[in-house]
Amino acid sequence: MTVGLSVTVVGVIVLDERAATAATPRRVRKTRLGVAAVAVLAGFALAVLTRRLDARIRAAQHEVLRAMGWTGTERRRAHAAEAAAVALPALLVTAAACAALARVFAPDGASPALLAGIGTAAAALVGALTLRSPRPTAA
Repeated sequence: MTVGLSVTVVGVIVLDERAATAATPRRVRKTRLGVAAVAVLAGFALAVLTRRLDARIRAAQHEVLRAMGWTGTERRRAHAAEAAAVALPALLVTAAACAALARVFAPDGASPALLAGIGTAAAALVGALTLRSPRPTAA
């Protein structure tokens, strides 16, 4: 969600800067875009760190399931089902939050739907990449 909202804010800032280029000093524009870029990078870092922490915690759970006789395919299916049960509602909430943010802050002439779509797509991409990242094995 953090990445989606951050990307939506970056879109709003870029479009707002295009509309007010003459009125806004260059230093202010660079600062605003820099803060927005840091927010996007922080969202990516948060997603990666959360995934790594979750993978470490779950390694012991996977060992228990393996000891109970679950096959690798069954564990992967269970993991995919759990990920879908969490990711789909989270993506819907992110889309709604990005749409609300874009409607409130989009500059005149900008498409709030496009800004919300870009933010939602960024959140979905980060979610997919973190879910596809390799999981550490139990120690």
